Amino acid sequence: MLMFKKLRYWIVGGYTIPIFLMIASATVVSVNVGRVQSEAQQLNVSRQIAEDIAEISWNLQAMSRTLRGYLIANNPTSINSWNQAKNDANQIIGSLTETMTDENQLKTMEEIRKQYDDLVEFHEGLIQIVGAGDIEAARQTWIANGIGIRVAEDTAKLIDQMKSREAELVNMRVASQSQALNNLLSSVWVSIGLAVIVSIILGSWIITTIVQKITQEANNIALAATEIATTIEEQERVAVQQAASVNETSTSMDELGASSRQCSEQASAASSGARQVLALAGSNRQEDTLDGSPSLREKMSQVQAQILRLSENLSQIYNITNLVSDLANQTNMLALNASVEAVRAGEHGKGFGVVASEIRKLADQSRKSAEKIGSLIADIQNSANSTVIVTEEGTKAVEKIIVSINDVAVNIQQISLNTKQQAMAVEQVIDAMNSLNTAAQETANGLAQSRAGTEQLNNTAQGLKNLV
Repeated sequence: MLMFKKLRYWIVGGYTIPIFLMIASATVVSVNVGRVQSEAQQLNVSRQIAEDIAEISWNLQAMSRTLRGYLIANNPTSINSWNQAKNDANQIIGSLTETMTDENQLKTMEEIRKQYDDLVEFHEGLIQIVGAGDIEAARQTWIANGIGIRVAEDTAKLIDQMKSREAELVNMRVASQSQALNNLLSSVWVSIGLAVIVSIILGSWIITTIVQKITQEANNIALAATEIATTIEEQERVAVQQAASVNETSTSMDELGASSRQCSEQASAASSGARQVLALAGSNRQEDTLDGSPSLREKMSQVQAQILRLSENLSQIYNITNLVSDLANQTNMLALNASVEAVRAGEHGKGFGVVASEIRKLADQSRKSAEKIGSLIADIQNSANSTVIVTEEGTKAVEKIIVSINDVAVNIQQISLNTKQQAMAVEQVIDAMNSLNTAAQETANGLAQSRAGTEQLNNTAQGLKNLV
């Protein structure tokens, strides 16, 4: 599981760890280089000590040679050379005493210092004898005492001992230097190899992790895009159904309008027939009343009842027409909401916005058709009411109006039939409106799903952006 969510941290970590390894490698190399330098300095010191030891041996020999020359030739130059060799040997012995750190070498140097002091004391005594003018006595003392030869031999042994010891120290330091160099090379190769191996392993792991995260985000984007495509396809199907339903509604409303106009015409014909009956009844009302009023009254009552039922049916049609108008208004509102949701959906909802606009136009046409039908029905009701009044007066008419009354009855029957057809058409309109309402709701829901899918896609894209 990732400790950090952002890839930048892993990339920085991938560079930081090798850098730390390089710093550690440089530290190890620096330590070993310091050790090699220290061993080299010690080796140089040992070599200098060996040279100084050889210089001491040479100066001691020079002291003996110059003293012999002074005893033989009494040459002041020999004394100067002797003093120079003495001072050089003394200076070198003092320097080596301060430089040496080996205990055995320091002890040997103390013995050499003692031999040197004894030799200087003996030589100075001979020089004093020569200075007193007794060169022969000085020579005999040199020959008889033999201290010069003994000191020279002892000093030579000590110097050889120091040389051997210093050679051992040099060999040890050379071996230590070689070991330090080997350690330096080993540390360099080990640190480089470790850095390379760790870098390869860490880089492979980081690359694998990055690929997995990017693949996961890409899969999420692909899934969201698939869901959006499916939703859009479903909304296209629903939009087609909405268009078909609206077309069906428009056709039904046109048929309803034509039927209503026919009813109005037939009602007008019935009203005209009733007026003719009234005109005919005005000339011989009394005679016709005595002979045929019972039959005529019965028929006119039936006509009145039919007209009343017609008025009731027209009232129901008017109510249904109001319902259709309300459904058209609801459809208009749903189409408006669908347009709003399509705008929110962005590019994916442009097609739905056009379909919703067309649905709103068709709904407005349906509402206007319903209003026209309501106006026609109101006219029919007014005509029916007038017909009722006329039929009430027609009960006093004569038998001559029977033919006209029959025509009125036929027209009224036709009006009834047309009214039934209007009722069926209104039912079809209601069914179509319900289907349109359901489709509009499905469209709104689909657009909401599209918006949710789009938001998910945006969130996924933002997550991928933040990831990088």
